[in-house]
This record gives sequence, C-alpha cells and structure tokens, in this order.
Amino acid sequence: RHLQTIMSSHISPIKLTLRTRLQCEVYRCGQTTPFVSYQALNESLVYRGIEPALTKLDFFVDDSLATIIQADGVIIGSPTGSTAYSLSSGGSILPPSVPVFLVTPICPHSLSFRPLVLPDCARLKLRVHKESRGTCLVSFDGRNQVSLGTGDHVNISMSPWPMPTINMVDSTVEWFRAIHSRLQWNVRELQKPSAGSTSSSSEDKIQLPSPPPLPPSKL
Repeated sequence: RHLQTIMSSHISPIKLTLRTRLQCEVYRCGQTTPFVSYQALNESLVYRGIEPALTKLDFFVDDSLATIIQADGVIIGSPTGSTAYSLSSGGSILPPSVPVFLVTPICPHSLSFRPLVLPDCARLKLRVHKESRGTCLVSFDGRNQVSLGTGDHVNISMSPWPMPTINMVDSTVEWFRAIHSRLQWNVRELQKPSAGSTSSSSEDKIQLPSPPPLPPSKL
C-alpha cells in the first residue's frame, strides 16, 4: 500500500538506494560445488559456537592468503550491516551507498588484528585451518546456521542482485538522520567557551544539531 502511494504521488524523481548484498557459498572439504548458498543483506558470521577453543581460519583475498585468523569469530559485513553486529564488535560505520566489505574480528587473539574495509570487487574465502582445535559455525544474517569442519570453507563475494530501497529524501541526508536518531551519533554537550568569551549562555548549551526534517509526503 505504501509503495503504491509513493509511486502514484507527485514526488519526482523517486530516489533509490541499491543496498549491496553478500553472495555466500559453503563448500565441504575437497568439493568443487557449493553445499549451500545464501544471500545476506547485513553480514556473514563465522564463529566458534560452543567450542571452548578459538576459531582458527585461513583468510584468503582474491585467492591469496592474507592471514590466519585466531579469534572467537569474524564478521564479513556489508555497508548496510555496518551498524549492526559489526559496529558492536568495533567495526566502522559506513553509508549503504559505499561499495565495500567490512572484515571485523570478534575478540581476536592478537590486538593488532584490527577491522578492515575491502573493495566490493574482492573475492573472500574463509577456510577452517587444518590444525584447528574444533569445528565452527557460519550463519547468514543470524539465520541458516551451518557447521564447518576442518577444510570446509565459505566463499563470499558481492551479489549481483542488490536490494533497492526507496528514499523520501537524499540517501546521505536520510542516513545521517538515522545514525543521529538511532545511535545518538556524536551527540554530546559542547565544550564551554574560554574565559572572557562573549558567547551567550544559550550557545554554550548547543548540542549536535538535529537532522533536517523530511519534506511533506502523502504517507
């Protein structure tokens, strides 16, 4: 009903954001065809599950071994998912129009293993290391959990089928409005002026300005 209202309204042109999705394929050890395949809008999570030992994963970028991950897990996220699980694990906040992957470790063994941002043309692969002390699990947007054993791997690339969303205003304006209202991003009491300043007391209490209001609509 809302879509019909928007399409029949006088708002022109209609603004769209193409939100990238992850194409995720799970392979069993030695197999050349995927065991299962899923599309994920937010993230794919590889983690240790109930295993007491850290997850140990070979991490490949474009068929080249980038590093061996030892952590509770790792999040491969999209820009849409950057304000979800990835953010709570220390990842960057990105607008949905940025075509990238987020690689966010969860409680890594090494403090030098910091979150990464990789281009959307990269082909990522996470393989359970041959000396891993246990199995691990992979999930897609928090669902469709699959167990991974030694040698099993997950291939992740950018899906050719993004999810279009309709914006009532410019996508950047709408995105900043969302992180202001939902995350209270950078909302704080501003620094007081130095002694002798002529600033008024009302200016001293100014906080981060509210995002601009949405234009009138027929919804």
